[in-house]
Amino acid sequence: MSKLITFGCSFTKYMYPTWADIIALEYDEFDNWGHLGGGNHLMMYSLSECMARGKISSSDTVIIMWTSVGREDRFINGEWSNEGSVYNSSYTDKMIKEFTDPNGYLLTNLGTINAVKLMLDAIGCNYTFLKTCPFSDIDDSDKKLDFELGNLSKDIYEVYSGTLDIIKPSVYEVVFGNEWPKRNDTHPTPLEYYMYLKIIGFELTDKQHQYATEWDSLVMSNDYNFDRNYSRPSRRF
Repeated sequence: MSKLITFGCSFTKYMYPTWADIIALEYDEFDNWGHLGGGNHLMMYSLSECMARGKISSSDTVIIMWTSVGREDRFINGEWSNEGSVYNSSYTDKMIKEFTDPNGYLLTNLGTINAVKLMLDAIGCNYTFLKTCPFSDIDDSDKKLDFELGNLSKDIYEVYSGTLDIIKPSVYEVVFGNEWPKRNDTHPTPLEYYMYLKIIGFELTDKQHQYATEWDSLVMSNDYNFDRNYSRPSRRF
């Protein structure tokens, strides 16, 4: 029995099929731990929980699509509170000025991603790292704030270069040519996800292409009903 386990944000689990659902067609079992608005720390927490619950083994395949680094993950009143980019959240200007730092986000996020790599190496499973956008794009909100990271960021990238080297190019670069599409919903469509997987080297089947094409038509027509919880792990926080 082959099993696929995926982690990510809304680019991994959404109101219609994503890259994860396309790849999952070729697996016997599929657990999608993606979470709307989730950051990279939540992905590490989710992997840790998945391991603690005994839901992952050396024979499984894990694929993680990392997201932008300017996000914070909190568990409040029994559920995860994730607002996406802190620069387009309920944070006040005072909170952003006093408690956020672009280089700090880069440092803690790359450290987290490196820790996840070490965790997966210890399990001995197959794994692949993807990403939604370059980590230098600290803010991926509609504001598209640009930060001057300076020399410290170069040191951070150098320290974690071994892990960064195995991460595939981002959706932002490969699908959208370094410019988010000018439409209401900037999430890739199913066919755009298929194109992304194809371009970065995944071997895909006719079945997967047909699935992506059919769902793309449904999404474009805005006439669909997708059960995004079909792949939800049987138990998770």
